[in-house]
Amino acid sequence: MKQAVVTGAASPEGIGWATAVGLAEDGYDVIVTGLSEAELERTPRHPSIRGVVLDVGDTTAVEDLFKRLSRLDALVNCAGMADPSREFTPDGFARTVDVNLTGTLRCCVAARPLLHEAKGSIVNVASMYAIFGSSITPGYAASKAGVTQPK
Repeated sequence: MKQAVVTGAASPEGIGWATAVGLAEDGYDVIVTGLSEAELERTPRHPSIRGVVLDVGDTTAVEDLFKRLSRLDALVNCAGMADPSREFTPDGFARTVDVNLTGTLRCCVAARPLLHEAKGSIVNVASMYAIFGSSITPGYAASKAGVTQPK
């Protein structure tokens, strides 16, 4: 069976969850990630989807997740955060960029060997703010712009 990981997809309201359901309907066994057990408790039950706690800002945790997998056909990077109350501080800006941009890189690098073996694919989800910016979430806009930049 094909396997996919969709980061940041534990919330039933998000693009990530809809993506996970679509993959499951196409025959994938899907792992969705959430930042905490509390978030995973809100994740709807689905026979082909299971939740895993993962902070994409934690390199060791990301590497451990992908090392536990025997196969990976698709990685969808949906994990992201925006915090208007903190993004105008250096620490808040840095945390947002670490999750949204560097977290995407962490997952791509950790998943690469499995994806190479399965001839799998990566989809990185960004935002319209990558194109025209955001006056209230500058870290979010900058990090998503980084995700969308061509080679």
